[in-house]
Amino acid sequence: MMKMLKKRMLIIVILAVSTGLSCKKEKSENDLTPAVIEPGKEEQGVEFLPVKIGSGNTSQLFSYSNGNCLTKIEYGDGSFAVLTYDASKQPLSFQLLKGNVLSHESEYVLNATGQVVRINQYKVSGASISPDGYCLLEYNIAGQLVKLSDYSQAKKLINERIRTYTVSGNLLSESSTSTHETATYNFDEKEAIFKHVAHADLFALGTGDQLLTSALNNITNRKTAENGSSDQSYSYVYNKTGYPQSISYKKGTVTVSNAKIVYQ
Repeated sequence: MMKMLKKRMLIIVILAVSTGLSCKKEKSENDLTPAVIEPGKEEQGVEFLPVKIGSGNTSQLFSYSNGNCLTKIEYGDGSFAVLTYDASKQPLSFQLLKGNVLSHESEYVLNATGQVVRINQYKVSGASISPDGYCLLEYNIAGQLVKLSDYSQAKKLINERIRTYTVSGNLLSESSTSTHETATYNFDEKEAIFKHVAHADLFALGTGDQLLTSALNNITNRKTAENGSSDQSYSYVYNKTGYPQSISYKKGTVTVSNAKIVYQ
């Protein structure tokens, strides 16, 4: 419990002072302020890292370590999603905050190859934080996440999510034993927004944001046969190198947002 409280204090400091661990070789002092690449100003060999999507209340700001490790997403409504790393630069914990108030926390357990194989969940109520179940993760020989098993704190199986993939490696479907629903996914054939971003998949699991699954190509829709009103669709305008420079997001038939994408 003291370990979790110490980590809560640490993350508030992190939000106040922008620091982070590197997942790539540290940059020199001359490289610490990256140039923002506006759409249409592409440079050959550049690894595009998104730093902002949208504006106002629907905006998302992305922060990184000195390399490409995603450490924080700051939302326009004042909430945050934060991923912390240990001294070996491996994922350690994931936290959701509203302002500086912690609302959810989870801890990662990794196997010898660095894959997250267990996520311990914690319930937050005021200053109190307590264990609230866990999730076991399984991978295929290609390293793709194929099964998530959710358990209560009493070790009772609550739900299983089974994933399948296309030949190219994009997510194809995810079925749930608790809801008996199967969601299907489609992707474009362009350069993905999060292609060069490390651990965007953990943010996708922690926030449920489907856009963060755009690691190989960009998601164009997520559909569930049982409830069309919850279907999600995405359309893009691309820059000269094939990366999205703007995005339109719909839920059902309602356009939720139209947003510009800025890279560094």
